[in-house]
Formats: sequence, structure tokens, C-alpha cells
Amino acid sequence: MLQGHSCHRRIRQSLGVVDEVVIALNGRNWLATALGFIAGGVVPVATYLEAHHDLDPSQPLHAQVTTYLVLGGLVFSAKTVFRWATRAFADGWKAAGFVVLLEGVMITSHVPVLPLVLLAILVAVNGIATGCTLSVERSRARNTQPTAERADAKVVPLAAAQHSRAGRQRDELVTAAAAIPRPANSRLRLRSGSSQENFAFELAPSAK
Repeated sequence: MLQGHSCHRRIRQSLGVVDEVVIALNGRNWLATALGFIAGGVVPVATYLEAHHDLDPSQPLHAQVTTYLVLGGLVFSAKTVFRWATRAFADGWKAAGFVVLLEGVMITSHVPVLPLVLLAILVAVNGIATGCTLSVERSRARNTQPTAERADAKVVPLAAAQHSRAGRQRDELVTAAAAIPRPANSRLRLRSGSSQENFAFELAPSAK
């Protein structure tokens, strides 16, 4: 299990920003993407609403529960956005500045449009990243868990083919043996060997 999760992390770390967008927009992954936007996108929305509507700037911030809710939402989103920005800019300092700017402006700016634009960006980043994680996890699970079922699916047709081939061989032997001359008081008896495909005929006295 630990090895599977380690492999899953390596796969996620090897994906770039464009790769994650492509995976999220793939039609086969629509459910994972939808769940990703629900699970990952709801946090920035809740953070924005808490910061702009429930947080009272006239009261001490440390005395308000809403402050810690906003901080929790910022931490949740900042990690994903930082990872995306690191891949996009290939620079840790730029990624850190990008995260601080987006998260900070979203919760502090009173410009009518700007916080909503940044909120949309954060929802998209968190939604696509979470959807990609679910898609990769689902793909890994499908490739590792049903191994026995796939093996059974291969064994059953093989056994059926062997049985059918053995039946055809037996029918051919019966037809060929019927043309073999034999004494009038004898009959042919089918003898099966050790395997399904090993058949032979022997002469046996006719029953009186």
C-alpha cells in the first residue's frame, strides 16, 4: 500500500500544469473533475465569504473564530497554488510571491472586481488539481486492484477454447475410426488419456 501511494505521489509530481489541465478536461475524467471542483473549489469560496462578510474588522482579529477559519482556508489553498506556481514559473520565490498576492488580495482588497477574479483563479487551480489527483488515483486503483478479475477473464476463454478444441478432435477421431475395418464381433471403445486432448480407441468384444 505504501509503495502504491509513493508511486502515486511520483506520478503527480511529474505532471506539469498543462498536463493536469489536459487530464482534468479529458471527457473520461469528467466525474473526477466535477468532484475536484466541489472538494477543492469550495474552500476558496468559503474563505472569501468568511473574510468579506463574517470577519469584523472593528473587533480584534485574534478574538474572532472567523479569523482562524480564514487562515485554515488560506493554508489549504496556498499549498496547491504554490505547487502550481513553482511548476509554471520554475522559481520558488516567484511562486511564493504569486501565492501571497493572490491569497492576500482576495481577502483584503475592496476593489469590486479584482477579488472575484482572483477567487475564480483560485477555484480553478484547486479544482483542477484536486480533480487530477482523483483521476490519477482512480487510474492507479483500476490498474492494481482488479488483477485477479483480469486473470480470471483470460483463463475462462482459454479453458473454453481448450474444451472446444478437444471436442472437435474427439469427433474427428470417431469419424475416422468408423471407417477402420474390424471383426464383426467387436466394437470400438473410446479411451481418454491423461489430458483432455489425448484420446485413443481400442477394440473390445461386443456385449452379448
